[in-house]
Amino acid sequence: MNHQFRIFAYTFVLLQLVSFSLRAENSSVNLVKTCDANDVCKGNVWNILDRFEERFLTEEFSPDGEWKRVDSFPIWTNKLYPYKSKLHTFTFFTEFDLPPGFLESTLEPGIRFGEIGEVFEIHINGQRIAKEGEISETDVVYHRTVRGQVYEIDRKVLKQKNNRLTIKLSGDPKYDHTGFYLTSGYEIGYYKELIYKEQDRIVLILIGIYITTGLYHLFLFIKRRRERHNLTFGLFALLLGLYIYTRSAAVFENEIDSTIIQRVELIALYFCISCYFGFMSQLFYRKTIPMIFYYSIFNVLLAVPTLAIPMYMSEYLLRIWQIGAICFAVPVNFYILIRGIQHRLPAAKRLFLGTVIITGTAIFDVLDSMIFNTGIAFSKYGFFFYVMGIATILAERFSELHEKTQQLNAKLEQRVEERTRELSETLDNLSKLKDQQDGDYFLTSLLINPLGRNAAESRSVKIEFFLKQKKEFNFKNRNNEIGGDLCKTESILLRGRRVTVFFNADAMGKSMQGAGGALVLGAVFKSIIERTRFSSFMKDLYPERWLKNAFIELHRVFESFEGSMLVSIVLGVIEDDTGFTYYMNAEHPYSILYRDGVASFLGENLFYRKLGSQLVEGTLSVQTFQFMPGDILFNGSDGRDDILLDVDGKKNMNHDETRILRIVEESKGDLERINSQLNREGVLTDDLSMMRIEWNGQVPKNVKINLSRKDKNSLDQFLADLRNGKQTHPAAYRELSLSYFRLREYDKATFCANEYLTAVPSDEIMLGYTARMLRKAGDMNQAVDVGERLRTRNPKHIRNLKNLIRAYKGLKNSDRIAKLEEILHSLNGKKTFHHKPGP
Repeated sequence: MNHQFRIFAYTFVLLQLVSFSLRAENSSVNLVKTCDANDVCKGNVWNILDRFEERFLTEEFSPDGEWKRVDSFPIWTNKLYPYKSKLHTFTFFTEFDLPPGFLESTLEPGIRFGEIGEVFEIHINGQRIAKEGEISETDVVYHRTVRGQVYEIDRKVLKQKNNRLTIKLSGDPKYDHTGFYLTSGYEIGYYKELIYKEQDRIVLILIGIYITTGLYHLFLFIKRRRERHNLTFGLFALLLGLYIYTRSAAVFENEIDSTIIQRVELIALYFCISCYFGFMSQLFYRKTIPMIFYYSIFNVLLAVPTLAIPMYMSEYLLRIWQIGAICFAVPVNFYILIRGIQHRLPAAKRLFLGTVIITGTAIFDVLDSMIFNTGIAFSKYGFFFYVMGIATILAERFSELHEKTQQLNAKLEQRVEERTRELSETLDNLSKLKDQQDGDYFLTSLLINPLGRNAAESRSVKIEFFLKQKKEFNFKNRNNEIGGDLCKTESILLRGRRVTVFFNADAMGKSMQGAGGALVLGAVFKSIIERTRFSSFMKDLYPERWLKNAFIELHRVFESFEGSMLVSIVLGVIEDDTGFTYYMNAEHPYSILYRDGVASFLGENLFYRKLGSQLVEGTLSVQTFQFMPGDILFNGSDGRDDILLDVDGKKNMNHDETRILRIVEESKGDLERINSQLNREGVLTDDLSMMRIEWNGQVPKNVKINLSRKDKNSLDQFLADLRNGKQTHPAAYRELSLSYFRLREYDKATFCANEYLTAVPSDEIMLGYTARMLRKAGDMNQAVDVGERLRTRNPKHIRNLKNLIRAYKGLKNSDRIAKLEEILHSLNGKKTFHHKPGP
């Protein structure tokens, strides 16, 4: 061990000699103090004022009596002007002379600042030399408290005598770093020589050593998880390297906000010490002893607020930590080491000696931060010897472990025979477990199969689907598959009209987890269907309301699993006779519309999070789509995109979500050909399900009917003709309804409107008129039903919301009124009018 320390000492001395050889002494102007030939020094006079004016930069200006004079560093504005605001601007002014012959040199001049912040501009003889940071009228926008920064000066700006240095400085007056924080390091000299002075190569070398050491021990921990002291020591070394980097001048070469650097510095310090004590505890006791645990909690409680509180408050937390380090951390460290020596634990004596050295340097750095403010950091060198000493101890432990491994290898043959026998027994057990698992798979697949049938019965709606689960298994010589994809269709009656309901879903998870989600989904959906068939209330719901209620119920069921079971789904309702479709998408791949030989995505503008995620109340809406004769709608799981492609002999995952559109077009909408094409293009890596929906009904042509006479008798006659079948086009009911509405014949208007909407449910404008008609006719319940139907499709329809509020007032439903008024107020406040032209 002594030999190792001698090597470290020689290395350290060599590094210092290299560093000093690069720091040539040259003529410079010390801005902190001036020393004569007898080394008698006195502080330079700085003038400080708590404001800035442009005239301070003129040559005629000189400080008067209202300026404060300071002749010693550090200069903190909160000691001179105790402002309580978040931002204030100050002016620093001094004069200096250049050494003889300074301007005759070919080297460019420069100015160095030990530390200055938070936002500042440097002016010499009225010319701006540097600017760091930005401020707004009330706060600092971009903080730049820098350390050891050197700025180049245009030699044309300088004079031999009476140079004026003016610094406009802004920041939080309560923060110690608003001003000049250190006692030294402020000077004017030659730019390159000042750069050399600031380039502490030893620090950069130490940082590299710490990071390498930390990564090495983290690698050892990954390989040997039981040796947790390697984890804590690796984190300690990495955090120490990070802390020293944030304390170096090199970090300020990056154009980032200095508060980020300062927060990282403090947090790295707190966690670094916690990791150190965790290492000591794991090394000696193989566990974290209580006092170390509580001290780590103390450091976490300091680190968390440091992320967000103002920096001047972070300084207070740092003082608390420093007091804790002196009063608690140091004694505890020695206590652990002394106990280790008493119990004759390995390496305790060597660590005790290293601790004495590092404790002395650390105490000096703490006192320097609190009192002296010289900026000299001895602990970085003490830590170097200490960390390397710990590394050698761990290396010796590793060597001992290697020797034990060699001894174990001597008996390897016997152990191999024992392991082979144990492995054989394990394989037998695994075989039994696999049989049991395949039995569970088989039983689950039997439960799921009835829940995924194509049970829709419709003349105009033709539905096909196929399902290919990724997980295949064999049970009692029967091949089967299991997974999370599921397709389902049913036919039900809503408001006396036949509709087809469908869903295509993908439960997250592999094998049993996905199958479990599919099983729950299928069972709950089957329950909703059966309740609809036997409940007069549910059968009387409009398709929009039924779909939204079903979607919410499914969401609530999966929410009870608290995120452990999620399902993506497209859930929809098709009116068999009109082809009008209502659907909702919960983070499922977009549906595909195949029309006239062209495939395109449908419903790209809106989808919701997976079933089981947190549901946002009051924002659910139903999307709609009108089938045209011969249209084909495809719904599919993400297995259609998760294809492993063979490109130039390399396997690459498909990232082109539009590939499926090309495949649908090339397959001309044929489901079997789509499946074949997907398998030809690559290897499926996930469950795959596809649903094909084709509608072959008739859509009324868009015609315009004008009533020649609009008096009441003529309208009544026209209505009689409609009922007798002399006029059959739905548009006639629409025009007749609007005419009655203008005559305030609301009962007849609503009758005609309902007849029209039965044939053309897609007309949202007419939905809005119908809700108003019903309200004016005094049928508040029906007005609410129709209004809520439109709101389900278009939640931001302003006029419909106003009509709903009036209808609910008629029903005296105060809770609903308050909620709708709140929504209306938010929409008006945002000036959002996302509704189609109409009522």
